[in-house]
Amino acid sequence: MIGPLLNNPSLQYERSRRLLAAADAALARVHASLTQPGSDWSTDLVAPLSESLVWLVSLEDLLADAVGTYWGQHADDPDGAVMGGVRYARNAVVHGDLVLAATYVSPGAVLGAAPLGTFALGAGPHVAWAARSEINHTPIATPHLSAQEQSYDAKIAGRDVLPPLQNALAFLLAAAGP
Repeated sequence: MIGPLLNNPSLQYERSRRLLAAADAALARVHASLTQPGSDWSTDLVAPLSESLVWLVSLEDLLADAVGTYWGQHADDPDGAVMGGVRYARNAVVHGDLVLAATYVSPGAVLGAAPLGTFALGAGPHVAWAARSEINHTPIATPHLSAQEQSYDAKIAGRDVLPPLQNALAFLLAAAGP
């Protein structure tokens, strides 16, 4: 588990507090979008999910700029290992792909909403991250692209939308310090 990397007080620490608060608020809006009755996930989830991805990656960039050993530490942490995948998803979103290209909605066992054989009894509708092959994104080749793709495949693809983002936020909070 990663320990606090920023000194309190410092300019970076204060900036990390603002970014953590923004990410936390955006994740709360993702949760509200997912749980609000009658919510149209195809439109209501776009802004808060995109915003969450941007804030999380911004905070990671702050940590990497402030602490030279950050990149070596994040991949070894169980929650930190999701950050490459979060960055991959953020890049897909901000480079023009619709955020919903990175998610799919499964209708669950809602009567009349799902064809037979496509759901488990008792399962409700949920939104999950799509496989990379389903995302219309051609990333720019960088030295980190392979690690980002591997992180996305291992830690994000196929999972419900919120847990990987919550893991990323928990890691970044621990890394930035209490």
